[in-house]
This record gives sequence, structure tokens and C-alpha cells, in this order.
Amino acid sequence: MQKLFKIPLLFLVIASWLGVFLRWQIVSPVNGVNYTYILHAHSHVMFLGWVCNVLFLAFIRNHIETNQQRVFINLFIVLQVLIVGMLISFPLQGYGLYSIMFSSLHTFGMILFVILFFQRCRKKNEASYWYARVALIFFMLSSVGPFALGYSMAVASTHRNWYYFSIYYYLHFQYNGSFTFGIFSLFFKLLESRHIPFNRTNAVTFGRLMAFACVPAYFLSILWAQPGIVFTIVAGAAACMQVYALVNLVMSLRSSYAALHTSFTSMSRWVFGIVLFCFAVKLLLQCASSIPAIAEMAYQLRPVVIAYLHLVLVGIITLFIFIWYRENDYLNRRYDTPVLLLCVTAFAGMEILLVLMPWWSWIESCLYYPSSYYILVFSIMLAVSFLMIYWKALK
Repeated sequence: MQKLFKIPLLFLVIASWLGVFLRWQIVSPVNGVNYTYILHAHSHVMFLGWVCNVLFLAFIRNHIETNQQRVFINLFIVLQVLIVGMLISFPLQGYGLYSIMFSSLHTFGMILFVILFFQRCRKKNEASYWYARVALIFFMLSSVGPFALGYSMAVASTHRNWYYFSIYYYLHFQYNGSFTFGIFSLFFKLLESRHIPFNRTNAVTFGRLMAFACVPAYFLSILWAQPGIVFTIVAGAAACMQVYALVNLVMSLRSSYAALHTSFTSMSRWVFGIVLFCFAVKLLLQCASSIPAIAEMAYQLRPVVIAYLHLVLVGIITLFIFIWYRENDYLNRRYDTPVLLLCVTAFAGMEILLVLMPWWSWIESCLYYPSSYYILVFSIMLAVSFLMIYWKALK
């Protein structure tokens, strides 16, 4: 099982260098390369090859008995073949026959995993198990999005908004549903396995509030389309509810502070602090985006949207998974401090530049080069840090 955890890191490295190539296309375009096709490959490998793979393996490790793991491992191997198929087909044809076939088969494979997981996992009272189940339910819910793309692309000429509605639906329930609840499942399992006390009632209350608010919070992603005052009110209430849920999370961990300090390394505590900060910023940004004017501005400023997506995918999900890898001894901790510092520095630099990009013209006179050059540098730094982390996993 431990060797299998190196596979998601490999896909993370591949996805990050695809991201570097996308940045290079902006700085110095290569003739004959379709930017959108590469973008599809980058996002699918990042989502499915990195995050979904980690959660798949972690849920098996944490909640399935060893003598029942073989069928899941065989299914995992099949899914890797399908991800490689997407990695090859998306850069060549975008959403074409083969890429749609590979992605659809992968979705069906994940649905089979969910069914088997619910069948073979004995009922537990652990908070980590509850979060794992919710994460898988949200994955099932998000899988409707890609299948809706076919219809939305067919009506794009008459109602292009439906195309974006489908994409944002998928992203929302992946980012804010499946991935978020998945990493909280891993977090609470760490606490449970080390017998670190925490208030389970408050922990589950936090999860229930987040889950209940996650569905109407989808409307935050479509307020730019001006759907009406009712949607705005519902979306704003959902965003505020998730901020309140964060208070319950902090309350559930009040009794854990001393044990967390002694049970985790200083580097893990430092990175976890960054993750928690990014999570709080994410929830506050959701509240701000419930204001229609801000939602419209964010929609029009694509770099700001990309910055938000990276805030969640890198600043919250990826950095937390690195903590989880370290604490489960899947990474060689020797000299890993400079690597993680490089990763965090590159991530912070990219976030700042992406947010500043729409207003870069007045900065450019001092720095001489467009922001895309500097973002390319930080993306290379981030990809190098991922490659070094993968190398540490191999050793």
C-alpha cells in the first residue's frame, strides 16, 4: 500500500509541469499547441491523478480491513490506466471521443469504488469515517457536471451560460465538497489514530453545517449571471453559515492544542497553520462574493478566479496532503524544510501576482516585464518543489 502512494505524487509532478507549459504558452506561444487542450489535461491530472488518487488510497488504508483491500487495489490500477489515457488524449483532441471515453470510464470506476466502499466498510462511529462518507457522496454529486457538459455545449450557441454553469457545478462540488471533506477525514483520522482528544460533537456539527451549506453555496459560482435576489440571499446565507461552521471547528479542537503541539513536528504545525489560514481566507472570500457587484468583478477578472482556485487546490488541499504524507512517513523528512519553504514561497508569489495582474500596468513601469514572466518563474519554482517532494517519497 505504501508504494502506491508514490503514484499520486508522480501525477502531481506531471500536472505541475503542464502548468508551467501553460504559463510558457502565455509568455512565448508554441505554434500548433492548443492552450485549452493542455489546460484540460492539466486540470484532469491534478484532480483525478493527484487529489482523487490520494483520497482513494487513504480511505482504503483508514477504513477498509486489510483482507478486503485487494479488490480496491485492482480497481485503483485500472483507474491509473484511464488517467494515463486522459493525459495522452486531452492534449491531442481536447474534449473528443477518446478523452470523453477515458474520463467517463474513470467516473464509472469511481462510482464503483463508492459503492464498494459503502458495502464493505463496517459502520463506525469515528468522525473521520463520517467525513469520508460525505466526501464520497459529494463526488457522486459532482460527477453530474461533466455529463451535463454535453448538453451545455450543444446549447452554447443559444445559451452559453449553461456551459459555465456545468463547469462551475463540477468545480464547486469537487473543491468545496469532495476534496474539502476528504482532507478533513484524513485530519480527524490522524487525531484518532494518535488518541488526541477533540470534541466529536462539535467536529461533526462543523461537518454538518459545511455539508448543508455546500449545496446552496453553489449559487455563489453563478451570481455573475444575475439569477435574481433570491439566489443572492440564499448564497450569502450559505457563505455565512460556513464561517459559523469554522467557529465550531475551532471549538472542537480547543482541547487538542497541547496534544497537537507534542504529537506533530514543528514543520507540520507550521504548514498546517498556513492551511488553516488559507481555509479561513477562502470562507471570507465566499462571503464577499455573495455581493453581486463583487461576484461580477471576480467573473470578469479571470486571474482572480485562477488565484482563488489555486488558493483552494494548492494552499489548502495540496499543502495539507503533504502534512499527511509526512506524518505517515511517506516522505523522507531529512532536509525537507527548504523544499516546503520553496513550495510555500512559490505558491504565495503566484497568488499575489495573479491578484495583482489586472492592475499590473502601473507596476510594470517599475519591474520592466509583464506579470506573466514573473508568474512563470514562480510556477517553475512550484513545479521544482513538487519534483523534489516526489524524489523524497521515492527515497
